[in-house]
Amino acid sequence: MDIEGVGMRVVDHWQLQGHNVWKDVLTGNIIRIWLPWDSLDVFHPDYFNFTDTDIDFTSPPQECKDALIKIKCDSNLNPTD
Repeated sequence: MDIEGVGMRVVDHWQLQGHNVWKDVLTGNIIRIWLPWDSLDVFHPDYFNFTDTDIDFTSPPQECKDALIKIKCDSNLNPTD
């Protein structure tokens, strides 16, 4: 498939209810995501770092817990009414 801004790649394609994902067969990395009428995302292999695993995936992030203003939630960001 000719990927926008990347060039020709051999890809696998998955679709679920309009969500489309293309994965580069050689690298195993997601290279293109498309949701009709909403979004097209291309992850260029020369510019996107697929090896960065230092991201803190805590939920909720500490920055949100430390926020001075919270709307309809407690200090742990649980909903309140």
